[in-house]
Amino acid sequence: METLSRLWILFDYRCPNWDKIVFTSPTPDIHSFHPNISEAFALLGISDKIKIIDKPARYAQVIEPIQCIKPREKVFAECTSVYDRIASAVQIPEDYGPLKIYLSRAHLPKAKLNEAGLEWFDNFFRRNGFSVIYPEQLSLAETIRAIRGAETVAAMSGTLPHNMLFAKEGATLWILEKYATSNNFQPSINIIKRLIVEAVDCNAMIWPVSAGLGPFIIYPNRIFRSFAKNHGLKGAEAWNEKKKKRAIQQFIRLYRRHYCRKTT
Repeated sequence: METLSRLWILFDYRCPNWDKIVFTSPTPDIHSFHPNISEAFALLGISDKIKIIDKPARYAQVIEPIQCIKPREKVFAECTSVYDRIASAVQIPEDYGPLKIYLSRAHLPKAKLNEAGLEWFDNFFRRNGFSVIYPEQLSLAETIRAIRGAETVAAMSGTLPHNMLFAKEGATLWILEKYATSNNFQPSINIIKRLIVEAVDCNAMIWPVSAGLGPFIIYPNRIFRSFAKNHGLKGAEAWNEKKKKRAIQQFIRLYRRHYCRKTT
């Protein structure tokens, strides 16, 4: 969001001639990047222009494009050009599906440790006809195909819904809120893509926690069960006391590990 969106300038008619796209990195080897980053450059057709530097360098002229999105402040229309060009470079059959997908965090190591209840939501959406997608296991092109081919996308809150930058305008997005507030970037994405968005609370906020660190309890609370009923989704029963107790125990154990300092 902060860096890739700056490439809007490459596709703007006012952009002067440019020779290199320079990024700073601890390592100068582009192949050490995550494959999806390299794939994004390839889909944009700029792989041969990328220059990675890990020490001071001098150039005749340097242009630093402005950031297209500033959370809860402003968003520029040019932002979409980068993501639209990436998505348009991916071949997507007209009848490509599935029409309903759920973007899951359940296979992310950090999420598996800190977010109790993820597997329940995988099973819930799978039983209701959604294809459960694990984006970290897919290439960028495969993720884009899944999102652009879907009419309804459901995702746990965080960075996963940011992938809707690659969605068709007007797509439906259900955001399952695991935290007390929404992610700073998401409202801008919802607006510029004209998404039809419903955010539904599905968390138990016992004590205040860091949005990036957690831990979280994610479960079918009363609000989520009402949401499921309104959309004809089956199987959103309340957890029994044993399952609730186990989730609370996990939360307390992780909370102490993350936030409680030992004193002597």
